[in-house]
Amino acid sequence: MRTRVVIGLPSFKEADSIQFVTQTVDQVGIFDPEECVLLNADSGSTDGTSKKFLNLPTRCRKEVINTGKENRGKGKNLLAIFQRAKQMNAEFVATIDTDLKTVNPTWATNLLAPIVTGSCDFVAPLYTRNRFEGSTTNHFAMPLILSLFGVSIRQPIGGEFAMRRQVSDYILTQSISENGKKYGIDISMIIHALGGAFKVGEVFLGQKFHKPSFPKIMPMFSQVSQAAFEVIRSYKNKGKILPGKYVSLPKSAGRSGIDQMSMFQHKTQIPLLLAGAIKAFGTDGKNYKDILDGIFPTIQKRLKGIEPHFDSDIWAEVLEHFVRKALSINENDTLFQKMGHLLAQIFIWRAATFWLEAENLSTEEVENHILLQAKTIQEKISPLFH
Repeated sequence: MRTRVVIGLPSFKEADSIQFVTQTVDQVGIFDPEECVLLNADSGSTDGTSKKFLNLPTRCRKEVINTGKENRGKGKNLLAIFQRAKQMNAEFVATIDTDLKTVNPTWATNLLAPIVTGSCDFVAPLYTRNRFEGSTTNHFAMPLILSLFGVSIRQPIGGEFAMRRQVSDYILTQSISENGKKYGIDISMIIHALGGAFKVGEVFLGQKFHKPSFPKIMPMFSQVSQAAFEVIRSYKNKGKILPGKYVSLPKSAGRSGIDQMSMFQHKTQIPLLLAGAIKAFGTDGKNYKDILDGIFPTIQKRLKGIEPHFDSDIWAEVLEHFVRKALSINENDTLFQKMGHLLAQIFIWRAATFWLEAENLSTEEVENHILLQAKTIQEKISPLFH
């Protein structure tokens, strides 16, 4: 029987979780199991991740792609999955992260259903998450997508996606940078889906928990933001960016991205993060002056305080200056290549300010705060594209 759907499972050292995720995803109810392939793209793990994957009895067929130890990254794994789906002539592709703790059997089915029925070409996830997680999403990815395409995708870099093969094939034709082959792949995918005029929707999946990602917050943000700067240039260079084709799916309308959980486990690490950011800001002063121009003294003053005080208004100004600079300089310029790293040192001040504010707010107040900030950022950045 031919393959209709490929469910990609990217991994690196996930031996302790890949069997749970695989067993759960294997219960996808929208296809005959013989039409489905579970495809593990692994970055040369040495903990037996792929062996555990293959040894698990499943209804669906299984395959493994070893993408190697060189230049590892989630994006490299997803691109390998898309390429294999193309070789199989599959109609649909879904991706599920393998570090999840809360995935349930409905996730793959719910993600794929709007694709199979033709309602959407690309589906992003919508979860409820702990208010102290998802900082890159809340303060950068979601407001950037809103600014570019005029649509609010609450979790555009959520990790779980579904798409028609035409979308994954389109992504394969694009120039994907080294940052896009790492954690920058999700923001690259959603920008290409909207920029390529595909119909995009969201599906509510419920609560999401995965292995702790906080230790990777700085390199993750650097890669996501740098990849975003690289991709938006390509669409800006094509001329006016058109509004995104957003499809409102009934089960996700009005859903919040914040849940009732409030676990501030990294509070004690804030001073260390801010100290590192202050040092980096001082070392790269010339570059920051070049990017921030007239607001540089204000930012410099904010970053000298003992306590973080970086509100959404000043963060919106910072993003405006970074996006403006990213669009105006040559992509081979040394400064352009460093912009994600430079922005990360300021981002952590905004994130820390938000964490401390959110600690004493209700769930609804936290969500409203994030949405209002996104509107403020949109007002600053959108004119650069339209």
